[in-house]
Amino acid sequence: MDSVRRYDGAPTARKSRHEERRPYSLSLKTEALQGKKLPESLRTPAVSFAKLAHDALVYSKAHKRTYQDDVLRMPWLLAAFRERAADSITPQDLERHFTRIEAERNWAPASVNRYCALVSLIFRLGIENGKVKENPARLVKHRRANNARTRWLSPEEEARLRIAIEARHHDMTVSYSHLSPAHTLAAVESLAKPSPEASTDTRIDTAANEQVQGGSAHVH
Repeated sequence: MDSVRRYDGAPTARKSRHEERRPYSLSLKTEALQGKKLPESLRTPAVSFAKLAHDALVYSKAHKRTYQDDVLRMPWLLAAFRERAADSITPQDLERHFTRIEAERNWAPASVNRYCALVSLIFRLGIENGKVKENPARLVKHRRANNARTRWLSPEEEARLRIAIEARHHDMTVSYSHLSPAHTLAAVESLAKPSPEASTDTRIDTAANEQVQGGSAHVH
């Protein structure tokens, strides 16, 4: 340890660099225990959303059959959040993004929900890998999907349906092979919802006729 002389000429010991830095180091530890933020230069670098997205695609390729779907959806997420620190993305940020892309691309609610599921996977893997602490996608409300769809019958399926209708009736002398597709549809609905009116009324209303296209019946 070097020595220097004070202004009055008395010698004094010079502190080493380690001794000079010790009070600052102790101060930082105290502030950390008190919950105070560390200086920017001493913080752990934030993980970008792009890094989490890359990790998710690696996982998806190895474990998911819908990997190609994830590849197609990922560019829209990266365009919105690529350089953002992953832990800075909030549920509100995601909700705004989903609403905007739903309108721009005219997505159905089910498509938005699958898109949200991909975001949730990205953050879930980030949590498992110790790169983020929270999954904001978990707080985004799922859209209510309308799962009803029109099921068109092929000619072969329609023929089998007619046979099934006849088999359901005890009077095997009655044949339904002459019925039009609309009448076939009405017969199916009457079997699904039996009522006194259905067994006696053979009229087909306009709504039933409108559910036939190209000579083929369909069911919901």
